[in-house]
Amino acid sequence: HLRTDLGDTATRLKIAGAVTLGDVSFIDNLKAKLESAGLTDSVDWHPNISREEKLEFLNELSLFSVPVLYEEAFGLYAIEAMAASVPIVQPDFAAFPELVEATGGGVCVSIETADGLARAYDELLRSPELMKEMGERGRLGVEKRFSMEAMKNSFINAMESLLQSKSV
Repeated sequence: HLRTDLGDTATRLKIAGAVTLGDVSFIDNLKAKLESAGLTDSVDWHPNISREEKLEFLNELSLFSVPVLYEEAFGLYAIEAMAASVPIVQPDFAAFPELVEATGGGVCVSIETADGLARAYDELLRSPELMKEMGERGRLGVEKRFSMEAMKNSFINAMESLLQSKSV
């Protein structure tokens, strides 16, 4: 939709992640759909990347999106993208609205149609200043709320509160 309906001929889709034997037929099906749409040359595949390759991958992105159709409990990948100063575009359900609200590092949109998702991408891609601002807010938000230090302190506070309520 971004390419065909909204006329964005410059944007590339970069896909990375773990690939198991159970994923191969699904990926082959996606590749066939891309080929039939004439979009094969606009997609880069990066299966089973190392930590170093993941950091390099994230640093190459303008925005990050995993439009999952299931209830994601946390979305560590969204935190990782924001930590790399990459704004996220995620579904408006599960953990994502809370993550975006806590960090300011992206937007949540309805993914009922591919067109709505493409329009959100297009809007951000046409606003580099906004993407840079969101990326910085996301990075700072992750440092403040989801860093090892922040998570440790939050856990200690929760345990102290629990212990205090037990001793009363």
